Amino acid sequence: MEDKIPGFLKCFFGGARRCVRFFGREKLAGAAARIFVVVAGIALSGCASVSVYQTSVPTRKKPKELPQKIFVGDFGFSADRVRVDRSGEDLERFERDTQERMRAQLVRRLTEKLVHAEGVKSGAVLPQGNYWLLEGNFDRIHQGSRALRSLIGFGVGRTKVETTAKLYDLSERKPKLLYVIRTTGGTGSEPGAVGGISPWGFWGVPTNAILAARGGLVLDTVRSSREITAAVSEYAYKNKLIGKEKALFPKRAGEIPPAFSRILPTSDAD
Repeated sequence: MEDKIPGFLKCFFGGARRCVRFFGREKLAGAAARIFVVVAGIALSGCASVSVYQTSVPTRKKPKELPQKIFVGDFGFSADRVRVDRSGEDLERFERDTQERMRAQLVRRLTEKLVHAEGVKSGAVLPQGNYWLLEGNFDRIHQGSRALRSLIGFGVGRTKVETTAKLYDLSERKPKLLYVIRTTGGTGSEPGAVGGISPWGFWGVPTNAILAARGGLVLDTVRSSREITAAVSEYAYKNKLIGKEKALFPKRAGEIPPAFSRILPTSDAD
């Protein structure tokens, strides 16, 4: 009877020795390496779960030099696209904290990676000159379910944050729109507790539950600021304002992160 059972099933239920006997050491090592690549890819996707899905240049005017300073304004909200378990004063506090977090993160990152940046409140009078203004909108915020992310994961209960950032040139009396950046993403693509169950036991359950539950809208906002900063840096590079060695490049929606793509097997290796 046992002879009629396919070898790969014997491996699955019979443990490491039968796996080696069925696949051979070399094939098993190759399979293990590919499994590691897939797991690494999931981890990388989870850590960089926000990406830029669209950029546009609405004007032919190109900047000739980096600005002396980038002012970072408020990111507004689309009222009917904010889905969180808050209302009234709690909702106002949430939106205010989210705005301030985005502004602070952008100021810090732009100052570190490009030029000095300064946060400004909505409606502030800004100087005319060699300056840029970066502001935008939270187009969609969805809180998701931490419990579902922890238990199931794989996108179930995930958060969702979408933004539109606009970069303006302040060298003329009327600000000129230079660049539009749209981001999307969220937390929850990692496997939850159920993904840690295997024929060899439940050792992966607590780890998966913790990793899947971490994050949320706070980290989504931080990650959005990172990708927006990278997109602004890429814009400066494309306009020959900085060299490639200094430039940052955002993660584009649907693309494999560069660090992950370097470890994928090539067709020749296969």
